[in-house]
Amino acid sequence: MKKISSSGVNGIIFKFFLKVLLLTALTVAGTSLFFAVIVYKLDLDLKYLEYFSFAAAAISAAVTSYFSVSTFKNNGFVTGILSSLPLIIYSFINLILNGSNIIYFLIKLALILICAGLCGFLSTKKSKKFKVK
Repeated sequence: MKKISSSGVNGIIFKFFLKVLLLTALTVAGTSLFFAVIVYKLDLDLKYLEYFSFAAAAISAAVTSYFSVSTFKNNGFVTGILSSLPLIIYSFINLILNGSNIIYFLIKLALILICAGLCGFLSTKKSKKFKVK
């Protein structure tokens, strides 16, 4: 029986986590900048930034998981959730350092997991099998 080679697995995992880290950093910075400009231009109260952070976390999780999981064939939901780990860690550190509300963190966590899982599921390469009679 032929031995299965797993020499390329480490490279794939390293590229995946590198892609996840870069995409997370770029999307968090981009969405935060976008919502900060909206608050500044519309002269809104800074209290609204807490609520915009929910949307920023959801958008960042969705974009990161969609583009990082698209190279895999299956397990898109689980891989999408794995791709959101840096964002979850970032949100947890933000909770500790800024003394934010734990309820806001739990809402962000739920949004991140749902958006990342769904976008990861939608982006996987599913090969359709056709039955030929």
